[in-house]
Amino acid sequence: MLARKTNTTAERLAAERLEIDRITGCIAEVDTSLNAALLAADATAVEKLDAEIATLRKEADRRRRTIGLLEKEKENAERAAVAKRQEAHKGRLYQKMAELRQVVAEFQKTQGEAVKLHRRWHKLAIELAIAWPWGPGQQSAAGFHPDEVTRDTQAELCRVGSGELINAGSIRTPSFPGGRNPRLDWIHSPEKIPPLIDTIDERLNYARNVLHGKSTERKLA
Repeated sequence: MLARKTNTTAERLAAERLEIDRITGCIAEVDTSLNAALLAADATAVEKLDAEIATLRKEADRRRRTIGLLEKEKENAERAAVAKRQEAHKGRLYQKMAELRQVVAEFQKTQGEAVKLHRRWHKLAIELAIAWPWGPGQQSAAGFHPDEVTRDTQAELCRVGSGELINAGSIRTPSFPGGRNPRLDWIHSPEKIPPLIDTIDERLNYARNVLHGKSTERKLA
């Protein structure tokens, strides 16, 4: 046995409105007949037609009431659907917020580790700076001056943290704060900045050459 199909609220509303239109047409037809019966002084027909019009109007009233109830039911269902979608969307937002917090927690942790390493870097550079009578400009060229540590740090942040091009290259995402390109002609080409470890290797090689008494000249990027 096939299950009986349940009409939706929208389908029922459409059906009720069609019935209202049909009943309105019937009332108009019966009213025309009633006028004719009145003119003909046909009391029996008048009574019968009056009763028929009353029945039709009563049915129309019931259907209008049904339409009102169905419209409220439809509105309630639509509000419930909107509320359900909003709650689902909020759920996705809550998940995204939790993910953001987790990312920030990891970021905070790695930042803390990075700061510790950066301080150690500064300390070692200072120890090397005062441990040998470097000539004019040699401390800086070797990267042992605090300003040079800062310079190399900013260059690396610019290299790895430069904003990415998206939307077919028409938009650049925000860059990681603190980065600074060491050369003006590389402003739009951060990928040309040498990796930090390569810069440090170059600086330390320069320092070794100085210690060995070799006359060297190092030009910073």
